[in-house]
Amino acid sequence: MIRRLIFFLLVVIGLGAIAGGITLVAGPNGEIIKMDPAILSGSVFENFLIPGIVLLTIIGIDSLLAAGFVWIRSHLHPYVVVWQGVMLAIWIGVQVAITGYLHWLQPLCFAIGLALIVLGLIELSRMRKSMAEQSSSAGN
Repeated sequence: MIRRLIFFLLVVIGLGAIAGGITLVAGPNGEIIKMDPAILSGSVFENFLIPGIVLLTIIGIDSLLAAGFVWIRSHLHPYVVVWQGVMLAIWIGVQVAITGYLHWLQPLCFAIGLALIVLGLIELSRMRKSMAEQSSSAGN
């Protein structure tokens, strides 16, 4: 059940981030999303190109790759899920620090990032417990 929830959250975040990243890269001056690049003042960014690339790759593509790790039941999936949750929480934290609160999706995505961290740690704990039980039963 937890794995399915993790998979769902990663796919939703991944697809949304890919769509948003492509939109920002295609219209780096905010013409597509109807957002003034002036909200980036005080940051190192002149327009939305670099944030769009980061959103597309680190949040979007990496979330889908993490979902793939979950799907194939890789022994690495708990680590990848925690990492992706951390990346999402950092992304949103930096975004809000630069632009301020702009949309209800910001706290929602931050909460999803935190949920991914917690769920990934739960999965890691379960995996370690299962491995310990297997090794103790193999030793008997």
